[in-house]
Amino acid sequence: MSFNVEDAGDPRGKKKSFVSLIIFLVVFIVMIGVFIGMTSRTMNDIGHVMSDAVQEESERCDVEVPAIIVNHAEREGDEGTGTIYAPVYSFEYEGETYKVTGNVWECEPHYEAGQEVNIMIDSSDPTHIYDPENNIGTGLASFGTDVLSDFAIFMSIPIVIMIAVIIVVVIMVLKNVKRAQENSHMS
Repeated sequence: MSFNVEDAGDPRGKKKSFVSLIIFLVVFIVMIGVFIGMTSRTMNDIGHVMSDAVQEESERCDVEVPAIIVNHAEREGDEGTGTIYAPVYSFEYEGETYKVTGNVWECEPHYEAGQEVNIMIDSSDPTHIYDPENNIGTGLASFGTDVLSDFAIFMSIPIVIMIAVIIVVVIMVLKNVKRAQENSHMS
């Protein structure tokens, strides 16, 4: 695609230059729109997954009980990410003591051992718990907050590059048109 004006005296050359510029700008704007649309769709899908996971985790939990974090379960994370931790809750319900490992595994423990927290349990199955302060949703939100800043930088780089290219192309075309006009006045 050429943005040069072949014949300064030929009005079709100027028109061709502007048509090429307009086509180029439209393509870039569409590319930016597609990129933003895909990113928005992905973020929307992540939000739905988080919402569904929290709803599934909290379903049937109808009784609030105090619990003590007795320790943290440990395991190796995926692909060499190191040790990850999940809180182990100890609580009493109807005279029986339960110890249940939470569902959220994190690089750093969310709670300290000995800390008291309020959790929700399923009265028909007290081993099914929901911690309003540390659940799949809060774990994903914490992960999302950490990743969101990196993602925003990742997303802005192509947009900045596209805008810079558009500016350079517009400047080049305008200079060529101005040069063509000057040449036509000299002839």
